[in-house]
Order: sequence, then C-alpha cells, then structure tokens
Amino acid sequence: MIKKLLALLEYDSPRFRLFHNPENSFLRIASGQAFATLIVAPLYVYIMYRTQAPEIYVWNGIIYAISFPIICSIFYWIKALRTWLIYAFMVEFFILTFIAYANLRGSGFQQDELVFFFLFYLMASIAIQRLYMAILFQVGILLAFLADNQALEASANTPFLVVGVFLIVGLSICTVVYLRRQLLYSFKDYISYLKRIVNNPGTGYVLLKQSNLAITDNNDEVLRVFDIEEEDLADTFTTFFNEEERKTLLGLKLGHRFKKQISLSRHNARNYAEVRITTVMLKNDPFLIASITNVTDEVLKREELQLKEKRYRNLYFRNKAGVFTLNNRTQVIEANDTFFKMFENSLKKGDRLFKDENYTDWSFIMESLNSSEKAQSYQTQYLLDSGNQKTFVFSWYIDEQTGYIEGSVIDLTSIEKANQALKESEEKYRLIYEESNDAILLLDGDRIVDANKQTEEMFGLNRKELLTKNLFDLSFDSDVNLEKKYQREKARLSSSRSIRFNWLFDGAESVIESEVSLVEVMIGNKLFYQCVIHDTTEQNKLAKEQLRAELAEETNVKLAAEIEERIKAETKLQEQFLRTRAIFESSSNTLLITSTPTGEITFFNSHCHNYFQKRFNLLVVKDRNFFNYLEGIVSVRRRRMLRIVFVSVRKGESRQYEVRLTRDGVDFWLELFINPIFDTEGEVVEISMVAHDITEKKRSSIGIEESLKEKDVLLKEIHHRVKNNLQVISSILNLQSSFVSDENTLGILQESRNRIRSMAIIHENLYRTEDFASIKFDNYLRNLSANLIASYSVDRKIDFDADLQEVDLVLDQAIPCGLLTNELITNALKYAWEGQEGVSTIRLRLEQEGDMIKLTIADNGIGLPQEFKDMQSDTLGLQLVTTLAEQLDAELKVNSNQGTEFQLTFENVKRVTIHPGTES
Repeated sequence: MIKKLLALLEYDSPRFRLFHNPENSFLRIASGQAFATLIVAPLYVYIMYRTQAPEIYVWNGIIYAISFPIICSIFYWIKALRTWLIYAFMVEFFILTFIAYANLRGSGFQQDELVFFFLFYLMASIAIQRLYMAILFQVGILLAFLADNQALEASANTPFLVVGVFLIVGLSICTVVYLRRQLLYSFKDYISYLKRIVNNPGTGYVLLKQSNLAITDNNDEVLRVFDIEEEDLADTFTTFFNEEERKTLLGLKLGHRFKKQISLSRHNARNYAEVRITTVMLKNDPFLIASITNVTDEVLKREELQLKEKRYRNLYFRNKAGVFTLNNRTQVIEANDTFFKMFENSLKKGDRLFKDENYTDWSFIMESLNSSEKAQSYQTQYLLDSGNQKTFVFSWYIDEQTGYIEGSVIDLTSIEKANQALKESEEKYRLIYEESNDAILLLDGDRIVDANKQTEEMFGLNRKELLTKNLFDLSFDSDVNLEKKYQREKARLSSSRSIRFNWLFDGAESVIESEVSLVEVMIGNKLFYQCVIHDTTEQNKLAKEQLRAELAEETNVKLAAEIEERIKAETKLQEQFLRTRAIFESSSNTLLITSTPTGEITFFNSHCHNYFQKRFNLLVVKDRNFFNYLEGIVSVRRRRMLRIVFVSVRKGESRQYEVRLTRDGVDFWLELFINPIFDTEGEVVEISMVAHDITEKKRSSIGIEESLKEKDVLLKEIHHRVKNNLQVISSILNLQSSFVSDENTLGILQESRNRIRSMAIIHENLYRTEDFASIKFDNYLRNLSANLIASYSVDRKIDFDADLQEVDLVLDQAIPCGLLTNELITNALKYAWEGQEGVSTIRLRLEQEGDMIKLTIADNGIGLPQEFKDMQSDTLGLQLVTTLAEQLDAELKVNSNQGTEFQLTFENVKRVTIHPGTES
C-alpha cells in the first residue's frame, strides 16, 4: 500500500498524472459504462416502454446500449484515445439529450413530455462528472429553454417555473461536482504530505497484517536499511523476533507500542536498527506499522562510552601500580587493591596517608601541586606500622572538578634490593671472568673489545695489544678457507644459543689446540659475541694415546668374536641345508623347484622328478630351462602368461598361478606358488616354485559348477511355468469378466487379476535374472504400478511420483510385500478421489537404512473413513493388508490427515547368493 501510494506521488512519471489518468483510466470508465449498458439501460428502456413514454427515449436507451461496445473497441485499439473514453460518452449524452430536447420542442412542451425529458436530463447530469463539462451541459440546456421562451408561454407551462427548476437542479449538480473536485484536490495535498513522511531518509516502513504478521507493503528505505532485495524482506524481517515477541505483536492493542533493537550485518560490519511497531486500523482490519531506524551511530557511541568506562575501571582496579584518590587532608577516598597491598593493608579508606609527624612534607607537596597544572612526582622513604621501611614514588595531580588529589604510587623497594644484588653479582662474575683458566674474549663482530688475564698469558700479549687485533690475528693458520669455515660455524648461532668448534691458535710458546665456545650476548641494544677458548693441547695428547690402546684391544676382541661367530654360522648353515634338503626330499605331495631368474633349473626334489616322469614321461635335470618341459603339455597362451608372472617375480613380487597340463587328452592341474629369493644386497638371484597337484579338487569344482548350471536351468523353467500358470488363471478371470455384467463382481474379478498379476511379475523377474534368491524390488514396484494404473479406467490424470532406492528382497518377502502394494494402490485408484477435483497424485517411496526397509504409499485424495483409520474394517482388502504386514513382521502406520499415507517398516532378511564359478 505504501509503495502504491508512493507510485501515485511520482508526478513526473509518464504513466500517471495525478487524479486525471486514474479517474479517466480506460478500465475504470469501461467497467462503469458496462454496468450502465447491461443493467441500467435495459431497465430504463423497459420502464420507458411500459409507461408509454415517447419513442425517442426508448430509442435513446437502445442507441446507448448498442454504441457502448463500438466506442469501447475503437478507443481500446487506438491506445492514444484510451484515457479520452469518458469524453466520448459525455459527447454521446450531449447528443442524446439535445435529441430528446428537440423532440420536447416538437411536442410543444407538453407536460408529460416535459416530465420524461426532465428524467432523462437528470440521468445525463449525474453521468457527466466533470466540472467544466457539467457547466457547459447546464448552460446549454438553460440557453435552449431561454431561446424557446415564447413556445413555453404558448404551452400550458409557466416558463419561469420551468427555467427556475432546471436552473436550480443545474446549479445543485454543478455544486456537487465542484465539491467532488475539491475533495480530490484535498486528497492530493494529503498524499503529498504522506509522501514527505514515508520517504523520510533513514527510516524504513513495513506494513504487516496483525492476524498472521504477513508483510503487505513496505517502502524502499527499509530495503536499504537491511541491505537486501525485496523478495527476501518477508523471510528476513520475521527472523528478528522470537516466539514470545511474535505472540506480543499478535496481541498488540490499539495505542500500544512495541520497541526492539536489532543487530544487522552489512558489508562485514556491525549495524544496529531500532524497530518501533504500533497498531492501526485500515479497512476495518488491524494492521501493524513498523518503522525501522538505523541507530548504529548511537549504539556505537554508547558501546564506546561503556568500553572507555570499562577500560578506566580496569586501569584503576587492575593496575599493578597503586592508584588512589585523596582529599586535601590526605585521607584515602578511593584506591585499588594494589595500593592497599603496598602498604601491607595498614591503610584503609578514610585513613590519612601522611600522619602528623610528616604532615609538613604534605604542606610542601600541596603548594607545589597548586602552583603547577602538571602532575608532580615525589619519592620518599615510608615507615609502615609493621616497622618495614619502603621506598615509594608518588605521581599525582589535582582534579579541578572535584578538588581531590588523584595519582599512582610505585614500590621501588624490591627494585633497590635488586640493584644491590645486581651490583654484588656483577662483582662476583667479574672476579670469575678475570680468574678463569680459559681465555675469555668479547668480540664486536670479529674485533676484540675485551679480554681477561688468561688471554694475555695464553697469547703473550697485554690487554692494550689485544684490543687492536681481531680473532683471525690470533689463529695459527689464516687463509680464505679458514675464514669461510669460521663464518659457517658462526651462522649456526641463528638456530642455537651457543656453538662449539675446534681451532688452532698461535700461542706465546707453541701451537694451541683449543675448543672454542661462541655465544651471542646483548649489551644495551648492540649484539656482541662472547668467545671462550679452552686449551685442550695436553688433554688431546692423552686422549690420543688412550684411544690407540683402546682401539687395539677392541680390535683384538672383535676379531676373535668374528672368527667364532663365522664358525658357528657356517655350522648352522650346513645344518639348515641338510634339514631343508631332507624336508624337500620327504615331501610326497609337494613339487619343489628352484631356478635362475631366466628359468634354468638349479634344484628340484625327488617328488618333482617322479611326478613329471610318471605323468608326462619327462626327465627333469639341472641347468635346463623350466619352460622347455612345458612345451607340448601346456597351451601357448598359458605359457605366455606364466612368463609374464616370472617377469613380475624377478621384480621382487610373489605370485600364485594355476596351470593346466594335458597329455593324451587328459587334464592335470597344478597350483604354483612362485616367490623370489634375494641375496644380501636385496637382488633377486633365484626363483622358488612350490606346486601342489589339485587335479581331483579341480574336477570336483567343475562337476559342482555343471550341477549348479543344471539347477539354474531347472529353476528358470519352474519360475517360467509358474508365471505361465498364473497368466492362464488371469486370462480365465478376464474371460469370465466378459460374461459378467454386475459391477461388484467385475470389480472383484479385476482385483483378483491384479493380485495374480503382482505374483506373476515376481516370477517373471526371477525367470529373467541370474540370481534366484532375490529380485530387484524397485524395478518390480515400477512395473506393478504401471500395470495397475493402466488396468483401471480412471477419468482423471494420475500424477505418479516414484522415489525408489535400489533394494533386493528375497522371494518370501517380495510376494507379500508386492500383494500389499497391489492392494493399497488399487484402493487409491478406486476410492481416493471420489467427488474431488484437481491433480491426483500417487506417491511411492522405497528406502533402506541399514537392514530396515521403509515402504511409503500415499495419495492426495479424500482420506480414509474413521473405521479404516482405526484399522477396524472387515473388508477383504484391509484384512489382506493387515495379514500381509503380519507375515512380513512389519510395522504398519496409517496417516489420513492430508490424503492417505501407509508406511510399512520391516527388516530385510539376510541371504547368501551362490554365484557360478569360472574356469581358470
């Protein structure tokens, strides 16, 4: 409504001129004239005819009725003339009125003619609702009467009375039209005022129907406040209110207001809006007008003020320094916990900080504070009640608004103690530094900036001479490679706190072998290196001699142990070889062969020799290629496959392979286990083959497979015959139906045929599948549903919605479940939409979660009678559904709130499927 009003206020819009186009709109004028043509004009013609009025008035009504569709058609097809339709009818009324006046004048202004003309004149005056056209019409009539004044005097009428009546009526009608025009202008002014209110920048308006809180209108500003599109407004606006607030809005009375602040997210920034809602009556219905104002700036300022207050309180009460407020007599007005702890809780609020004995100091402090606007600092030794003396530094100033002294205090007692301890520690470490047995240097880069006494003694240089040198000047060797080595060692400090490395220095008397320790130290803001040189010359000599002795002793012990271990290993290896050979030779059912990676036989057991000689009259010998023995007894394709297997084994893989050997038409089967044999370096040096004769096992397997194939054929034949027998029964019932005229009997026969058809489809699916233990139940349901819908002559379009997961069911579950589905879909097709119009829908859902099957059959029909809802009906169909559900051990739920929905839940019976084997 708000947007429509705003649209009306767009004066510059080419589609609207205020009060003109809407009032002169083609649809409005045409609909009004249509009512006059279809209702008023026929009634007018009938009254004129029955009262024996002059024929001109009857013909005026007929002409008006006939001209209406002609004029409307012309003005409709010519778009530029559409808004001028009202003027066409006004001109028509002008013409018809003056035709009637001409008839009145021709009759000599007889009284009965004058009465009929007056009635027609009133009708035309009422129809002409435009001020200037009405004035023109009234002036025209009055001028006509004035022009015929002599004719009026000649008639039995009084001219003055006639002209006076028409003048008064004309003036009255013009007055009414004028007042109507002024009312429209006042409405224009009100709309202009309303436009300024509704289009207030920053304020959005939403109009809601109170009964359901549905949004009926809004202005554009609310879309900018929420930063959304118009189609999202309904969903977005209601989310700002919880259930309790919605109840409050639904019961909000006239004159009451509801206010709430909401949080918005716009452009990754927080925004806030205030919603104010009040109740108004529009068209006798309660509506809610919600004004939404962006209050982000006010909320952020309030939050900022709260944050500042919180920061101040945190600074005051959580400060590690003591913060306090005193009056001019040094009484504690307020202080944080740190302040009281500094004074060991000897002070409390109201106590004086400066007692009488040191109040003179306080007077001096007050004079200093009053003479300066800046904060003052004051350090003093404070004696606590416990007898402890502390060093405090006060920083304070006078608050001009309250006159109180505010400030902070820092306890320097522990800092002074730490300074004293630091001085003592520095003296101790300086003594250690100077008296150390190691040379200690402080380096700025590589330049020496300090050294201890041991450094002077080690290199024979005094401290002044040392400070003119860098570390490389003290080295025994000094070249580019040595400097690079030093820089590499030094770079390790980036990942470690200290590094150690060995170095040769040029000492005062000889070359010094040393261990150098380098550590980064920060003095002030500058990085230095502490270099500690530990002389290891004598220590290294002793270590080398001791190492030689230990190595000689260890070498002797290891050599003796290796010799002993070698003898034991050779003995153990010989024993293992003999044991393995005995196992190979004693194995009567296993063929054992080893070969080189290319297939030359290196070893075989006696059973292998006997097997090939007895079965195939082949003599197995060493150094002959294994594949030569397979020629003539193994097909070319299998030999090629075996060579491919050998290639894989040469790469280090273990393989298993079945090979068929044939001699004189008799097949023998060997199962080969082929494995690589590695040397100590991981290379494949030999290949081992372990084989078992599985001829009898293979022949039994082939016999079983042939037996299974025969049973498969037999099962297919059984299902085919059952399906055919059911089809014969269905055909007999169909034939019987042609001799029955009773509708109930035909229905029973049709249901029986459908039930038989549902079982026949199952046997047909089993006949066509390779797995006889179960069927694809989803495919079965699609087939069954299509047959049922096609079999019933339903005089409406059925929208079949199927959502079926792939599910396998055993035969014992498929048949009762299929019959149950048949009953429910049949019942829906027959009874679901009796007396109901619209789209008819049957919904079928099949889904499996874990081991549970859920089958849903639903329609959008009229629902079930009460006895069916309670599952108490004694009909055959319902009893059959209940019995089949019990047979499936299923849970059956019925919902008849909107249409009818049956939900069947049962467990999918586990099954084992035997698949026919394949020949290797």
